[in-house]
Amino acid sequence: MKTRTWSGFAALSAALLLVFSASAGVLREIASLEELRKFMADVRDDDFKGCTVVLAADVDCCGERFNTGDQEHPTTFAGTFDGMGHKIYNFVNAPTGSGDYGYGNAMFDYAETGATIKNLTLEGTLSGSGAYSAPFVLAAEGPLSLVMENCHFRGVATNYYHAAGLVGFASPGEGFEGMPSVILTNCTVRGGITTTSAHLAGGLVAKGTGVLAYDCSVDAAVGGRWTVGGLIAEAYGCSFERCSFKGELGSGSNVLGNKNGGCGGLVGFASNAVFRACSSDADIEWNIDTDPYDPDGRIDSYNFTADGGAAGVTCGSSAFYDCTASGTLLAKHGYAGGFVGWTAGAEIFSNCTTSVTLQPDARYSNTHGHGGFASTVASSGALFVDCSTSSQGHNIVGGFFNNQHPRKGVLVGRNTFRRCHVENVPAESAGFCSGAWNCTFEGCTVRGGTGDAGFVYSAGRQPDNQWHSEYSYEQTSTYTDCSVLGTRAPFGFVEWSNYSEKDGHTNVFRRCRAGCVYGKSNSSGASSAGFGYTLNIGTLVEDCAAYGIADMGPLDAGFAESISVG
Repeated sequence: MKTRTWSGFAALSAALLLVFSASAGVLREIASLEELRKFMADVRDDDFKGCTVVLAADVDCCGERFNTGDQEHPTTFAGTFDGMGHKIYNFVNAPTGSGDYGYGNAMFDYAETGATIKNLTLEGTLSGSGAYSAPFVLAAEGPLSLVMENCHFRGVATNYYHAAGLVGFASPGEGFEGMPSVILTNCTVRGGITTTSAHLAGGLVAKGTGVLAYDCSVDAAVGGRWTVGGLIAEAYGCSFERCSFKGELGSGSNVLGNKNGGCGGLVGFASNAVFRACSSDADIEWNIDTDPYDPDGRIDSYNFTADGGAAGVTCGSSAFYDCTASGTLLAKHGYAGGFVGWTAGAEIFSNCTTSVTLQPDARYSNTHGHGGFASTVASSGALFVDCSTSSQGHNIVGGFFNNQHPRKGVLVGRNTFRRCHVENVPAESAGFCSGAWNCTFEGCTVRGGTGDAGFVYSAGRQPDNQWHSEYSYEQTSTYTDCSVLGTRAPFGFVEWSNYSEKDGHTNVFRRCRAGCVYGKSNSSGASSAGFGYTLNIGTLVEDCAAYGIADMGPLDAGFAESISVG
């Protein structure tokens, strides 16, 4: 897309003033298809900065185009277009350019500082083979380059790559990092958004930096081959409040061999983005056949996939407050979580809930283990507080999260889980998590469900697979006031603690309770114990208790099967 720069804050101040004074400009009325086409042709030569254009009646495009398009003369709009509650409908909006790197198709190619579109509905089909497909604007470049209020799309938008329901690309521009680029208020999308080859598909925006969205909703089928999000595919420094997605999401059942991807009911990939009081009810089918590790043990951003009921991949200081995720998730490969697939930063998840049904595809075996809330917490400094999951399905390894996946040169651990709850999740490894290094668990609970261990399978067990074996991680997790109740498990709370630990590392269990339905068998055939299987040197257990029902005869050990002191 074109690069826009500004000389300084004087230019910014003048531009922002136009946002609030546009209505004082020249008024132009449109009441017919001919007048609409004449206006669209005029925008190639005039950006209408400071002017207001009014749609005075519904316009029937009779199954034809209203934007004639010219790759050599893309349109740039910087005025106000007020639909007055009317609609432009029954159109087929062909590409403004051609080829893989054409301008795509939209009402306007570019929006610049001062542009406002409001009270307008577009109903029709956008289909092409260019770079972007977005009904209103392909790219909004500049600080506050576009304000959209009460705008709606009803129809289908497809293109070679980068498709969205409102805006294809948004950025405040060079030198204006931290400024908003686009503000969306009370906007809706209904229909289908699809990329036919690669890159990004988003219900509202395909890729955005500094996007602010309030009270927007998407009810659509959104699909693509790389990164897909119900609201936005890739979000950088964006904020979404009271926004929702409902519909189908993913790569489709016949797409294999994708290079990269994150898929989430709200966002596919989020970096320093914030979501507040947002919800997703998504039927997700994600089919990516890659693994995130290259031979050096670091994430290769072009060979990585994760999917979640709300978010695929999160990093930086992204935050989710009071958000919910429900629906189904069919994951054929990669890392899948009821709320988030993969975390990789100092994120915050606060008062978030998920009740997703997770389903691996039996034809494939490269799913790396689902988690009821998160698949992999590859973070340091992340905070999970007052979050809960009641996810169901198969291949759920950890009731709340699977594991932490340490990576070469990247610190993993020092994450905090406070008052997080798991309810009736059929976990294979542990009621809460399969493995944790140097984390803090406070007031967390597991109620019902299953697991080899009621709460944590491996509290600090040294990594033992090909990616992890050369790394030694701190094993100093603390578990305080955590409890397990009514869970069917061989080991009430923990299976391994401080296994092959570094000298001086200590896992601490304080006031933890395990009240389970005990059975004698687990995945490794080990016997059963009330609290833990093996508590190795470096484990401190203080004021903890085990009680419950022995379902297959008496327990082999009332509290611990093995206590190692050297």
